[in-house]
Amino acid sequence: MDCSFNKLSTLDIRGLNKLENLSCKYNNLRFLYIKNTSNSLKVSFYNNIDLEYICCNEINYNSIVERVKSLNLTNCIVDSECSVTNTQDLYTNISIYPNPVTDFLYLDTNENWMKAEIFDVSGRIIRAVSLSSQSIDVAP
Repeated sequence: MDCSFNKLSTLDIRGLNKLENLSCKYNNLRFLYIKNTSNSLKVSFYNNIDLEYICCNEINYNSIVERVKSLNLTNCIVDSECSVTNTQDLYTNISIYPNPVTDFLYLDTNENWMKAEIFDVSGRIIRAVSLSSQSIDVAP
């Protein structure tokens, strides 16, 4: 999954246990939740200089800590408990509807997204679009 260059402040992919790759570079990430994902998840989060918190699987803890150190993110806390106390900014509110979709997929959010990618259940990109509005034409 590639969500780079989107000005995201929080990314929560907990529970996406079939996801193998995550690229969230060049955002404004402050919080990254990657717990309960695949233990072999490859994640790239560089150029998120305000990153404060990462929650990951216990088995991935050491490698994430090393990556945080290599990126010189000195104010970033890494743990496997997902226990941040400041919850005001934890979630970017987004509604994606309808499900299932037949013609237009609507994104209702306060964030200013520049692009969107739609993946099938196998992880293949089936559509990539530049966003100029809050809807995506997915009609065949």
